[in-house]
Amino acid sequence: MKLGLICSFTFDRVIHHGSVILRPGGPALYSALAAVLMKTKSVLYTQIGFDFDQSVLKKLKNLGIDTSMINLEPSHLTPLFTLAYSGETRKIFLCGANTLDKYYRSLNIQENHVYVSFTHNELEKNTLYNLVKNKTTCIDIQGYARKANKSGLVGRVYPSLMLKHFTYVKFSQDEMVRPIQFTRKALNSGVEEVIVTKGKLGAEVYTSSEKYTCPSPSIKTIGDPTGAGDVFTLTYFNCRVAGESIKQSMAKAAVNAGLVTRLRKILYSTETIKDDNYEKLYEVMEKKIEKQCFS
Repeated sequence: MKLGLICSFTFDRVIHHGSVILRPGGPALYSALAAVLMKTKSVLYTQIGFDFDQSVLKKLKNLGIDTSMINLEPSHLTPLFTLAYSGETRKIFLCGANTLDKYYRSLNIQENHVYVSFTHNELEKNTLYNLVKNKTTCIDIQGYARKANKSGLVGRVYPSLMLKHFTYVKFSQDEMVRPIQFTRKALNSGVEEVIVTKGKLGAEVYTSSEKYTCPSPSIKTIGDPTGAGDVFTLTYFNCRVAGESIKQSMAKAAVNAGLVTRLRKILYSTETIKDDNYEKLYEVMEKKIEKQCFS
């Protein structure tokens, strides 16, 4: 199996616990790292600005990610995405947003399983529908649930996508307007599973007939949680299309999301992702899910 990753890169400016960090980021980065962790082949379909750190692409390529479809746009900067954390809340600012519609209109995605995630509305809806036609698709709806004001502060809007084009839909509880209504709309539109991440409160998965709950992992990581949502969702999607159960998929997704800081360090060292055995962590998490689930 090979996954097609239709995602965006950003420069992330993270304000967390009094420190300010500037580094490459975005859904493209974190979904690719999650695919590496799952030992799944993947192709990145995206565009970067001339200022993007080329050493990051080289590292991803060395990790086994197919970066041949990434387009360098010499006249554009990579968008700056600021995440200011304060306790359990965060503010998001966006600067230098670009449309990627021209790039994606020229593509023909070969993979049958596609993951879609953007930081803002970089891709026109009709272009997206054409890209994922007749494919098994998981979309993180975040990019279509955000709108920046004149100062760049990102607020929430109700997504207006035609959800019938997607098999799996994910959103973050703190970024969705009317989450219950949206979940019902998605399931009534033919979406098979709706994934809801809730930070330290864990995650939920809804089907047309059942609800599954998952606690946050107890893995101790140092640093901020940026990127954990994409790691969770890509892992979940990968497991589901590989034939694993919802509970098994949630367990692996939760554990891998807790490893986001460790994954990020891979890019800035000579280390590789070690062949660690996470099966025991997955088993422990699955037992916790078994206790929490009511279905």
